[in-house]
Amino acid sequence: MADTDSTQSQPSTSAPSGVAVPVLLIILAVILGAGALVLVVFGGWPAAILLLIALGMGSVRQAAPP
Repeated sequence: MADTDSTQSQPSTSAPSGVAVPVLLIILAVILGAGALVLVVFGGWPAAILLLIALGMGSVRQAAPP
């Protein structure tokens, strides 16, 4: 019976992590967006394009693992 109780507690612990992931992604998006603006102002468009390419590769890497 104790095993069934432990399995029931797992979904409740996974719910907060599911909520925290989008929040972290939003924070990262804000930080990266500010970084992109800084690169556009100081580094010009080539730096911003390189940043977008790097972000695209990073998002693909994050989406690959389950």
